[in-house]
Amino acid sequence: MTAAAEAETAPGGASSLEQSGDDIVKDAIEIIPDRFYFGRLASSPHPHNNYSFFNTDFEFVYDSFFDDFGPLNIAKVYRYCEKVWKRLHPNSNVSAGAAGDNHGTQKLFHYSSTTDERKFINAAWLVGAFCILKLHKSPDEVMNLLDKFASQKNLITFRDASCGPPTYHLNLRDCLIALHRALDLKFFDYDGFDLNEYEHYERVENGDFNWITPKFLAFCGPHQKTRTEGYPVHAPEEYFTYFKNHGISTIVRLNSPQYSSERFTAAGFEHRDLIFPDGTSPGEDILQEFLRIAEGAKGAVAVHCKAGLGRTGTLIAAYLMKHNRFSASEAIAWVRIVRPGSVIGQQQHYLESVKDMLWAEGRNGHVVNTALSPLNGPPSEDGKRQEVVEITSTTSSSTEYKDETGTTTVHEVVVVEKKVTSVDVETDSRSTSPVTTDDEADVATQGDALNLRKAMRDKEKQGPMQTRSKRRGLADDLTGQTKPVKRKRRKAKKMKTQ
Repeated sequence: MTAAAEAETAPGGASSLEQSGDDIVKDAIEIIPDRFYFGRLASSPHPHNNYSFFNTDFEFVYDSFFDDFGPLNIAKVYRYCEKVWKRLHPNSNVSAGAAGDNHGTQKLFHYSSTTDERKFINAAWLVGAFCILKLHKSPDEVMNLLDKFASQKNLITFRDASCGPPTYHLNLRDCLIALHRALDLKFFDYDGFDLNEYEHYERVENGDFNWITPKFLAFCGPHQKTRTEGYPVHAPEEYFTYFKNHGISTIVRLNSPQYSSERFTAAGFEHRDLIFPDGTSPGEDILQEFLRIAEGAKGAVAVHCKAGLGRTGTLIAAYLMKHNRFSASEAIAWVRIVRPGSVIGQQQHYLESVKDMLWAEGRNGHVVNTALSPLNGPPSEDGKRQEVVEITSTTSSSTEYKDETGTTTVHEVVVVEKKVTSVDVETDSRSTSPVTTDDEADVATQGDALNLRKAMRDKEKQGPMQTRSKRRGLADDLTGQTKPVKRKRRKAKKMKTQ
């Protein structure tokens, strides 16, 4: 059975409901009057002349790290919206403004599980995102629609990508507000979204990076040499052309160095170190220095720790809280929507603890006029990013740590328990400075576990996305030999997102 067929018959296997279509609909919510419904069914209904039933519980599946289960990422949200829109309008190309027109012969009914709360909350997230992206509803309007289910049984909340019991709960409303705000702030544009590029570069072997906003790219930490065994890692040079083509000026490293910063600086990038232990939250000095670096950057900022999830997501979320007045939960939600697994454990509570301070600092500060990224369209024709930044502070301090083989410069704070030289000078002569490290590089950390889990998960996947990734190798993509695939834009599908 094909994946599509499984999606149509899930969750109950053989059709068993004897109710008429109208009887089923009376227990559902009406997304588009007399046209599109969403509900919960114990098993797949019989075919009906007036209704087209479909289920996505096994079609759009969250790729978990450990016990996390959502929200589904922005690519799956986009695929769902395209699927529903085409089924609503099978014979016509129409704009979003004509959503209520009856272009199909059947009413559409999306049903989800009555027993699996995790699948249902992700289905509700997809429906809610569709309402925001295609029907221009507000988060409050969406939640008012879903109140029918919430009143019957509390909607479960999303959790982080850690192994232990969840200590922080992210609810559906937070995710909907984050998506809505991302549209308003031009962090995301439906028509300009490059689905192929997103799905390609999020894979470990293809670079493992995502644009969080047009200001920030989060990525897995580079290594001194490219390695393909275990979980793949990539040398700094692999990223140069992509970063330059997309207006990235500054690299911020948050984990113990596993490559020499001179590799980036020699290529014309600014490289800053703000190192703190894996799985922890930044101190006040690191937080403030990160904000100053980002505010003063000439272009976009590429941020990494070991996996590019915990520490990376936390600091980017803090920036959103200061400059765009996201709540902690909204910032966490948006970062996870575009880079699942971000912000872990105590880092969630840390963001709640600094919210008032960040809002106070940003109240009289500036807001970045964001440029374009693959999340919301291509750069301008001249290839330059159109970004205006009012710099509130440019002060910073640095400390130099020297040994007999060279110098490593670290801004503000660095956690260094010992120093070793990890470069094989016989096979890699590009670096003149040592790679400093602490125990993070010598023992398995949270970042290692996340990296390995993602690599294993990607290898297990099968389907068109994997075929495309194999066809378009990392070396070709990241060194500029092959341009990223761009989604063909159809004028008939243009829509206003604000």
